[in-house]
Amino acid sequence: MHELEDVQEYLEKLSISNDRIEQCYDLISVPEKRVDDPDEKWVACSQDHEKDTAYRAVKKIVTAFDSTIDNASIKDARDRTCKQFKDVKTKMKHRIPFYVVMIDKLI
Repeated sequence: MHELEDVQEYLEKLSISNDRIEQCYDLISVPEKRVDDPDEKWVACSQDHEKDTAYRAVKKIVTAFDSTIDNASIKDARDRTCKQFKDVKTKMKHRIPFYVVMIDKLI
């Protein structure tokens, strides 16, 4: 899942406006390349290496936009995003929507 419309539909349950989703989505360069392998389509919040991958990717995205965002804030956004998906009982977290929610918390 990497098309904007699909991401917007997937995130409806999180009450983020479509305009805000688009704003955050537009910061992700070449989203289709981030999910071109079956293993890259998901973020597993229970696996440290997956959480680290999400952290590194979003750090690169947001610090290009705003260099004042610190590591602790990015990790906090990642952890809050994991909790937010857990709260709405979403076990399979698509990577691009996950990144969008993290970015939403940071910018």
